[in-house]
Amino acid sequence: MAMITILKFRREFEAFLRYARCRPIEITRHGRRAFVLMSAEQHDWVRAAGRRAYRTTNATTVVINSVRLAEMDANHAALDELLNETRRRASIQHREQQDGVRRAFRRSNAMKYMPRSFQPSARFLALRVCLRVI
Repeated sequence: MAMITILKFRREFEAFLRYARCRPIEITRHGRRAFVLMSAEQHDWVRAAGRRAYRTTNATTVVINSVRLAEMDANHAALDELLNETRRRASIQHREQQDGVRRAFRRSNAMKYMPRSFQPSARFLALRVCLRVI
């Protein structure tokens, strides 16, 4: 991809428009990439490619075998550990959440059958929740 400054683009506008019909042009401003000029057909193709989705069930055996045999660079081994740790935390969090739902359900069912004088007040329950959070 050709890279030009915005000043040069302004000076030779027509020439770069013709060039952009064949390949995209990167236009820089203050040394940083600011714009990309490309033909409408290329833009349509890029947008369509971004929306395409492929199912793994439709993958060819060559692709499946390539993925299966692929090895990650040793520099990125920490990412596997991070992924495993994240999964472990998520499963623990899910279990704790399920236990909390079960306890709350048991508590609410038990309170239905208690005499009114034994049921804790809403103020007491709110205070109990606040203390648990702290």
